[in-house]
Amino acid sequence: MREARDAEYQVVSGISLGALNAHILSQFPKGQEKEAGEKLVDFWTKVGEFDGGLTTSWSWGMIYGFFYENSIYDATKMYDFIADYFKDAKLERHLNIGLSNVLTGQFKSFKEHHSTEDFIKVL
Repeated sequence: MREARDAEYQVVSGISLGALNAHILSQFPKGQEKEAGEKLVDFWTKVGEFDGGLTTSWSWGMIYGFFYENSIYDATKMYDFIADYFKDAKLERHLNIGLSNVLTGQFKSFKEHHSTEDFIKVL
């Protein structure tokens, strides 16, 4: 049988949806891994309650979104949900999340020294 301390971690990282998970996991100090897991379940349960309604098509279509917006779908509701969910987040562990520019392939890394507002934009 595994001991609870076997599940402890110091650093969390993620890209794309994994960045959301990593950010949630980084909000709990060592020894609160169970609570971190419960917060993950809470987050994804709330996402599921939107029943696919977090994104919608742009009125001019996906091509419009690709060339003139920051995504192929209008994700305004998702951005608002993430901003509200993470607005009071305080990091308790080392965090490193990344994103890539689909047009240039450029990768950028964000770490715990970035502000909550920066993380919300990235997430």
